[in-house]
Amino acid sequence: MTWLAFVLAFEIGFLPMGFVETYTSDNSLLYDIKGSAYVDFEVEAVFFDYFFIGGSSKIYMQKANVGKDFWPKNAEWGFALGARFDFVELGFRHYCMHPIIPWIYRQEISPQWEAAYEEIYLRIEVGG
Repeated sequence: MTWLAFVLAFEIGFLPMGFVETYTSDNSLLYDIKGSAYVDFEVEAVFFDYFFIGGSSKIYMQKANVGKDFWPKNAEWGFALGARFDFVELGFRHYCMHPIIPWIYRQEISPQWEAAYEEIYLRIEVGG
């Protein structure tokens, strides 16, 4: 039995296609986000082979209006804790998204979307 183990992950990616649609009572707006990039950092600690707690941070970057660089656009944050026993996992997750305004450009960035939700879940894996 291992009393403590850490899992770290880093991911980098590119969005070859994508859009965000926002709705109001009057209309909907469609924003093209293709060409964006992202970085994702994740960490998880596992205690006594069964219990876990962890989190993640995914930052989306869009091409700047001027020049050839990218600026941070939006952040997704995640938090999870629970227990895993063989093929069964019981846990809690919290996810949220928040806009990031890069002060170096001193401009309003659109779209600005914000969201949050939580899950209490039971996961059963079969096979493998």
